[in-house]
Amino acid sequence: MIELDRFQGVVVFATNLQENYDDAFVRRIAAHVRFSLPDEKTRLRIWHMYMPDTLPRSADVDLDKLADLSENFSPADIAIAVRQAAVMAAIRSGDSQRVFLADLKKAIDKIQNAKREVGTMRRNSDESVSIKNISASEVPNELKHKANQNE
Repeated sequence: MIELDRFQGVVVFATNLQENYDDAFVRRIAAHVRFSLPDEKTRLRIWHMYMPDTLPRSADVDLDKLADLSENFSPADIAIAVRQAAVMAAIRSGDSQRVFLADLKKAIDKIQNAKREVGTMRRNSDESVSIKNISASEVPNELKHKANQNE
């Protein structure tokens, strides 16, 4: 926070976890710009972008289906899914060394599960966290000393 206050240039923050920003941090941000997740038509364009013709793939890969399956995915999520599927293909040999629809579905499922788990962890941790505001005089001396050393 101190470095942010001292900085004289422009800083751009991007997150899909805005609930993790605390109030002191948010007060230092001059403008907030919200970008929605892509709709199905836009996700289809993103799938086309990340699935170039040079990527060996099976005829069963249906980008329309992938756009449908990837609801609530960011462009980064789609890129990760393609990379994961490409790695699955790369470790195989022979004619099966190409991306199959099953590879992409598996990657999509992994990403969706990870998003659910993170959301569950966040909800569970929010329920167990208690926040107590204390005055400066209540801060233990050893913490005051460490804070002064870090400045």
